[in-house]
Amino acid sequence: MNVKFKMPRLWRTDTGRSILKELILTTLATTISIVLTFGTAAWLEHRKKENNRRQTTMMVISDIQSFQSDLQDYQDKFFVKWKKDIEELKAMSRDSILRLTDEEREKYWNALTTPLTFPRDKTAANIFSSDISIWREVGNFKFIRMVGQVYSYIDDIEKNIKVKMDEKGRIDNTIRNRKDMKSLSNGEKLIYFMQQEEVQSYLDDFCNGFIPYMQYCIDDMKIAVDRCMKIANVTQEELDKFMADSE
Repeated sequence: MNVKFKMPRLWRTDTGRSILKELILTTLATTISIVLTFGTAAWLEHRKKENNRRQTTMMVISDIQSFQSDLQDYQDKFFVKWKKDIEELKAMSRDSILRLTDEEREKYWNALTTPLTFPRDKTAANIFSSDISIWREVGNFKFIRMVGQVYSYIDDIEKNIKVKMDEKGRIDNTIRNRKDMKSLSNGEKLIYFMQQEEVQSYLDDFCNGFIPYMQYCIDDMKIAVDRCMKIANVTQEELDKFMADSE
Protein backbone atom coordinates (compact mmCIF):
# COMPACT_ATOMS: atom_id res chain seq x y z
CA MET A 1 0.00 0.00 0.00
CA ASN A 2 1.40 3.29 -1.02
CA VAL A 3 1.10 6.05 1.54
CA LYS A 4 1.32 9.56 0.17
CA PHE A 5 2.25 12.45 2.36
CA LYS A 6 -0.16 15.29 1.98
CA MET A 7 0.93 18.78 2.83
CA PRO A 8 -1.42 20.39 5.32
CA ARG A 9 -3.94 22.66 3.69
CA LEU A 10 -2.43 25.68 5.45
CA TRP A 11 0.90 25.23 3.66
CA ARG A 12 -0.88 24.97 0.28
CA THR A 13 -2.20 28.49 0.54
CA ASP A 14 -0.16 31.56 -0.35
CA THR A 15 -0.13 32.57 3.30
CA GLY A 16 1.00 29.11 4.33
CA ARG A 17 3.77 29.02 1.75
CA SER A 18 4.92 32.44 2.90
CA ILE A 19 5.00 31.31 6.53
CA LEU A 20 6.86 28.12 5.58
CA LYS A 21 9.39 30.06 3.54
CA GLU A 22 9.98 32.46 6.41
CA LEU A 23 10.32 29.56 8.85
CA ILE A 24 12.87 27.81 6.61
CA LEU A 25 14.86 31.03 6.12
CA THR A 26 14.79 31.76 9.85
CA THR A 27 15.96 28.24 10.67
CA LEU A 28 18.67 28.46 8.03
CA ALA A 29 19.82 31.86 9.28
CA THR A 30 19.91 30.59 12.86
CA THR A 31 21.89 27.53 11.82
CA ILE A 32 24.38 29.63 9.84
CA SER A 33 24.68 32.06 12.76
CA ILE A 34 25.46 29.21 15.17
CA VAL A 35 28.00 27.70 12.79
CA LEU A 36 29.65 31.07 12.21
CA THR A 37 29.70 31.89 15.93
CA PHE A 38 31.32 28.64 16.98
CA GLY A 39 33.51 28.53 13.88
CA THR A 40 34.75 32.07 14.46
CA ALA A 41 35.36 31.39 18.14
CA ALA A 42 37.34 28.27 17.28
CA TRP A 43 39.30 30.15 14.63
CA LEU A 44 40.07 33.00 17.04
CA GLU A 45 41.14 30.52 19.72
CA HIS A 46 43.39 28.75 17.24
CA ARG A 47 44.88 32.05 16.12
CA LYS A 48 45.47 33.09 19.73
CA LYS A 49 47.25 29.80 20.48
CA GLU A 50 49.32 30.10 17.30
CA ASN A 51 50.30 33.67 18.18
CA ASN A 52 51.24 32.64 21.74
CA ARG A 53 53.28 29.74 20.37
CA ARG A 54 55.08 32.07 17.98
CA GLN A 55 55.75 34.67 20.67
CA THR A 56 57.09 32.05 23.08
CA THR A 57 59.31 30.56 20.38
CA MET A 58 60.78 33.94 19.47
CA MET A 59 61.23 34.87 23.12
CA VAL A 60 63.40 31.80 23.63
CA ILE A 61 65.40 32.24 20.42
CA SER A 62 65.97 35.94 21.10
CA ASP A 63 67.21 35.07 24.59
CA ILE A 64 69.75 32.63 23.15
CA GLN A 65 70.82 35.12 20.51
CA SER A 66 71.22 37.82 23.19
CA PHE A 67 73.51 35.52 25.15
CA GLN A 68 75.61 34.90 22.05
CA SER A 69 75.78 38.66 21.43
CA ASP A 70 76.76 39.37 25.05
CA LEU A 71 79.42 36.67 24.87
CA GLN A 72 80.88 38.27 21.75
CA ASP A 73 80.77 41.68 23.43
CA TYR A 74 82.66 40.45 26.50
CA GLN A 75 85.17 38.65 24.31
CA ASP A 76 85.90 41.83 22.35
CA LYS A 77 85.76 44.36 25.19
CA PHE A 78 87.50 42.42 27.93
CA PHE A 79 89.06 39.06 27.15
CA VAL A 80 90.79 39.90 23.85
CA LYS A 81 91.87 43.30 25.23
CA TRP A 82 93.27 41.67 28.36
CA LYS A 83 95.18 39.19 26.24
CA LYS A 84 96.69 42.04 24.21
CA ASP A 85 97.73 43.89 27.39
CA ILE A 86 99.20 40.74 28.93
CA GLU A 87 101.23 39.95 25.82
CA GLU A 88 102.48 43.54 25.71
CA LEU A 89 103.56 43.33 29.34
CA LYS A 90 105.29 39.96 28.88
CA ALA A 91 107.32 41.43 26.02
CA MET A 92 108.57 44.39 28.09
CA SER A 93 112.00 44.58 29.65
CA ARG A 94 112.38 45.18 33.39
CA ASP A 95 113.46 48.78 32.80
CA SER A 96 110.46 49.43 30.56
CA ILE A 97 108.10 48.21 33.27
CA LEU A 98 109.78 50.39 35.89
CA ARG A 99 109.33 53.45 33.65
CA LEU A 100 105.57 52.94 33.26
CA THR A 101 103.30 55.73 34.45
CA ASP A 102 100.72 55.01 37.14
CA GLU A 103 97.96 55.02 34.50
CA GLU A 104 99.85 52.60 32.23
CA ARG A 105 100.66 50.32 35.13
CA GLU A 106 97.03 50.29 36.24
CA LYS A 107 95.98 49.11 32.77
CA TYR A 108 98.24 46.06 33.08
CA TRP A 109 97.15 45.35 36.66
CA ASN A 110 93.56 45.28 35.39
CA ALA A 111 94.49 42.77 32.71
CA LEU A 112 96.30 40.60 35.24
CA THR A 113 94.01 40.69 38.23
CA THR A 114 90.55 42.21 37.66
CA PRO A 115 87.83 39.53 37.89
CA LEU A 116 84.68 39.90 35.83
CA THR A 117 81.07 39.03 36.46
CA PHE A 118 78.90 37.89 33.58
CA PRO A 119 75.33 38.93 34.48
CA ARG A 120 72.48 37.43 32.49
CA ASP A 121 68.72 37.73 32.71
CA LYS A 122 67.56 34.13 33.11
CA THR A 123 63.82 34.85 33.03
CA ALA A 124 63.22 33.26 29.63
CA ALA A 125 65.42 30.25 30.43
CA ASN A 126 63.72 29.66 33.78
CA ILE A 127 60.23 29.93 32.29
CA PHE A 128 61.11 27.54 29.48
CA SER A 129 62.84 25.05 31.79
CA SER A 130 60.31 24.96 34.62
CA ASP A 131 56.87 25.50 33.06
CA ILE A 132 55.62 22.37 31.29
CA SER A 133 52.67 24.36 29.88
CA ILE A 134 55.18 26.32 27.79
CA TRP A 135 56.34 23.06 26.22
CA ARG A 136 52.75 22.15 25.37
CA GLU A 137 52.19 25.62 23.97
CA VAL A 138 55.24 25.42 21.72
CA GLY A 139 54.23 21.95 20.59
CA ASN A 140 57.46 21.23 18.72
CA PHE A 141 59.44 18.46 20.42
CA LYS A 142 62.47 18.89 18.16
CA PHE A 143 62.64 22.58 19.03
CA ILE A 144 62.12 21.91 22.75
CA ARG A 145 64.92 19.34 22.79
CA MET A 146 67.27 21.66 20.88
CA VAL A 147 66.60 24.59 23.20
CA GLY A 148 67.10 22.39 26.27
CA GLN A 149 70.52 21.37 24.98
CA VAL A 150 71.44 24.98 24.22
CA TYR A 151 70.44 26.20 27.69
CA SER A 152 72.48 23.40 29.26
CA TYR A 153 75.45 24.49 27.14
CA ILE A 154 74.95 28.12 28.20
CA ASP A 155 75.04 27.05 31.87
CA ASP A 156 78.37 25.29 31.25
CA ILE A 157 79.82 28.38 29.57
CA GLU A 158 78.79 30.62 32.45
CA LYS A 159 80.29 28.22 34.98
CA ASN A 160 83.58 28.09 33.07
CA ILE A 161 83.77 31.89 32.88
CA LYS A 162 83.11 32.14 36.63
CA VAL A 163 85.77 29.53 37.41
CA LYS A 164 88.37 31.39 35.34
CA MET A 165 87.48 34.78 36.83
CA ASP A 166 87.42 33.43 40.39
CA GLU A 167 90.85 31.93 39.84
CA LYS A 168 92.10 35.29 38.60
CA GLY A 169 90.89 37.07 41.74
CA ARG A 170 92.21 34.33 44.03
CA ILE A 171 95.73 34.52 42.56
CA ASP A 172 95.69 38.30 42.90
CA ASN A 173 94.65 38.21 46.56
CA THR A 174 97.17 35.48 47.43
CA ILE A 175 100.22 37.15 45.88
CA ARG A 176 99.47 40.77 46.79
CA ASN A 177 99.19 39.79 50.45
CA ARG A 178 102.67 38.27 50.58
CA LYS A 179 105.06 40.01 52.93
CA ASP A 180 107.83 40.28 50.35
CA MET A 181 105.50 42.40 48.16
CA LYS A 182 104.97 45.14 50.72
CA SER A 183 108.43 46.70 50.56
CA LEU A 184 108.58 46.84 46.77
CA SER A 185 107.89 49.88 44.60
CA ASN A 186 104.80 49.83 42.38
CA GLY A 187 106.83 48.91 39.31
CA GLU A 188 108.72 46.16 41.17
CA LYS A 189 105.43 44.74 42.45
CA LEU A 190 104.24 44.32 38.90
CA ILE A 191 107.50 42.57 37.93
CA TYR A 192 107.35 40.33 41.00
CA PHE A 193 103.73 39.40 40.25
CA MET A 194 104.54 38.46 36.67
CA GLN A 195 107.44 36.24 37.78
CA GLN A 196 105.32 33.96 39.99
CA GLU A 197 104.81 30.43 38.65
CA GLU A 198 101.05 30.33 39.32
CA VAL A 199 100.62 33.64 37.52
CA GLN A 200 102.60 32.44 34.50
CA SER A 201 100.56 29.25 34.39
CA TYR A 202 97.28 31.14 34.62
CA LEU A 203 98.25 33.66 31.93
CA ASP A 204 99.36 30.93 29.52
CA ASP A 205 96.08 29.10 30.01
CA PHE A 206 94.08 32.34 29.74
CA CYS A 207 95.72 33.45 26.49
CA ASN A 208 96.17 30.07 24.81
CA GLY A 209 93.24 28.12 26.24
CA PHE A 210 90.44 30.31 27.55
CA ILE A 211 90.37 32.93 24.77
CA PRO A 212 90.16 30.30 21.98
CA TYR A 213 87.56 28.40 24.05
CA MET A 214 85.44 31.54 24.27
CA GLN A 215 85.58 32.06 20.52
CA TYR A 216 84.65 28.42 20.00
CA CYS A 217 81.60 28.93 22.25
CA ILE A 218 80.59 32.07 20.38
CA ASP A 219 80.76 30.25 17.05
CA ASP A 220 78.81 27.33 18.51
CA MET A 221 76.11 29.67 19.80
CA LYS A 222 75.71 31.22 16.35
CA ILE A 223 75.14 27.75 14.92
CA ALA A 224 72.67 26.96 17.71
CA VAL A 225 70.66 30.12 17.00
CA ASP A 226 70.52 29.29 13.29
CA ARG A 227 69.34 25.75 14.03
CA CYS A 228 66.63 26.93 16.41
CA MET A 229 65.40 29.45 13.86
CA LYS A 230 65.36 26.81 11.14
CA ILE A 231 63.46 24.29 13.26
CA ALA A 232 60.90 26.91 14.32
CA ASN A 233 60.73 28.44 10.84
CA VAL A 234 61.59 31.91 12.18
CA THR A 235 63.35 34.47 9.98
CA GLN A 236 65.96 36.95 11.20
CA GLU A 237 63.63 39.80 10.19
CA GLU A 238 60.88 38.42 12.43
CA LEU A 239 63.33 37.99 15.29
CA ASP A 240 64.74 41.52 14.88
CA LYS A 241 61.23 42.98 14.94
CA PHE A 242 60.31 40.94 18.02
CA MET A 243 63.44 42.10 19.85
CA ALA A 244 62.86 45.74 18.83
CA ASP A 245 59.24 45.58 20.02
CA SER A 246 60.37 44.02 23.31
CA GLU A 247 62.78 46.84 24.19
